[in-house]
Amino acid sequence: MNGSVLDLTETDHPAAAVAHVTATCGAPPTVLVMSTGGPPAGTFDSTEDGQWERATDLVLRGAIRTIRACLPGMRDAGHGRIVVITSIAAQEPIDGLLTSSTLRAGLHGFVNALARETGPDGITVNAVMPGYTRTKRLIELADRWAQQRGTTRDAVLESLAAGTPIRRIAEPSELAASVAFLCSDQAAAINGVALAVDGGELRSI
Repeated sequence: MNGSVLDLTETDHPAAAVAHVTATCGAPPTVLVMSTGGPPAGTFDSTEDGQWERATDLVLRGAIRTIRACLPGMRDAGHGRIVVITSIAAQEPIDGLLTSSTLRAGLHGFVNALARETGPDGITVNAVMPGYTRTKRLIELADRWAQQRGTTRDAVLESLAAGTPIRRIAEPSELAASVAFLCSDQAAAINGVALAVDGGELRSI
């Protein structure tokens, strides 16, 4: 495989990617940020078994395989940071994002359970839940929703921003800053949490 490419649906790619990083940098990675593309939008009736399988490979199995490939090096180093980017849909399902809402909620259970196992090794595992963030994925969803509602992309984005307490869509740099903090030494005592970076969109306590 090309060392710059990681296909999470290919079972051997995560281990090969970690081996490439180790060979290139001279040591195994001690920081892993998992960020996968969202599976296709859809409802229960419109989602077939094959789509569930592909989404599971991408969101859940891909993360597990990559983390498994990284953990031995982190344990040898006695230090590690794992941050899994999920979505606020993991905590409050979003209409039309059935597979994403389902699998990311399961990923949160995995993150919390794994954090308890790896904490004694000096490895923290956390999840970050973006809300509406100005990414290619959000633009794709806005286009889909605009078509369904008979409106425009800009109108959909304005509606999403208006429904968020900070009255705007978050920028990717704001999400990145939160992830960088969780990967830092200052966050060494933060383990097994799901941090919302959503401008206050989540209503649950």
